[in-house]
Amino acid sequence: MLDIINITAPIFIIIALGYLCVRFKVIDAKHAKGMGSMVMNVALPALMFNAIADTPFREVILPHYLIT
Repeated sequence: MLDIINITAPIFIIIALGYLCVRFKVIDAKHAKGMGSMVMNVALPALMFNAIADTPFREVILPHYLIT
């Protein structure tokens, strides 16, 4: 259980910090929307590519998933 909390807690802390920054006008809401679209369009695909690139090919391509 502690492992799950250690993995998910930083994600929820970052979400809360983002909410508080917009709520207390540290960051303008328009800028937060721009940062969110940059994360979804650039950072997340780059993170996924990096994770897949570091994984051995036999673990990435699983024939039973492709057949399904």
